[in-house]
Amino acid sequence: MSLTVAAYEYLSDDRTIYQIVLPVDFAVALGYVPATGFEPYIPDYVSPRYATYRDALGISLSNVVLTKPFAVGIPPVTLILNGNTYSLQSAYGEIRNARSFANIVTISGPQGAQGPIGPTGAIGPTGATGPAGPSGVISVSSAVPAANVTMTNANTNYVGCSLSLAAGSYLLIANMTIVTASGSNPGCFLFNSTDSSNISSVSLNASVATGYFTMALFGNIVIAGTKTIQLVGKSDQAGDVIEKNSRLSIGGATQIMAVKYA
Repeated sequence: MSLTVAAYEYLSDDRTIYQIVLPVDFAVALGYVPATGFEPYIPDYVSPRYATYRDALGISLSNVVLTKPFAVGIPPVTLILNGNTYSLQSAYGEIRNARSFANIVTISGPQGAQGPIGPTGAIGPTGATGPAGPSGVISVSSAVPAANVTMTNANTNYVGCSLSLAAGSYLLIANMTIVTASGSNPGCFLFNSTDSSNISSVSLNASVATGYFTMALFGNIVIAGTKTIQLVGKSDQAGDVIEKNSRLSIGGATQIMAVKYA
């Protein structure tokens, strides 16, 4: 992979065009459009969609950013890079994390002169009560690991991060990135530790010397009282690591998000 990078256009799921810095050889191989320089940089609360490719020897290319939504352009099944041919292994959609407005500062201008008081208008009739609107998102909460988690022992559960949720209905969205040791077959699952029950799980048949694998999970739960939901990793080989940070430094490599809708 080339160490030379340049800015290219990234079409977000909401059709906003951002610019994102990518390795030139990846971008040329996938036919990406160079940025004009006027596009805004992709914000930190947007984790771009990406794919994992592998060659015939089992060598993986992870976190290959896909600049077009799946509805616009399907990821190429074959990637030729520096004379090597790689096959598509998996592709992951765009993730938007909860935004924080805590550090936004509003600057006010000077107060203008007060205008004259206008006449009081007539009171209009009371309108009919409109229909009740649909329920929307009530709250969003998320968690990431405090640091990388080394899974010292094989076939043992290791918690990457967890959330404490009050009673309600939730959509759970999570992803976990595991760096594998020799011949590992990693997996992860969403676990209700309060009730000792699984919510969702995924596993990989990696079987390569080392690899960098990201797995996505989704789940829907309705709980009557406070529950602790954990994102748990596991591998059949000792020494695999649950990663905290993405290799491209564009978002959390491992995280869990709960969207409360009722």
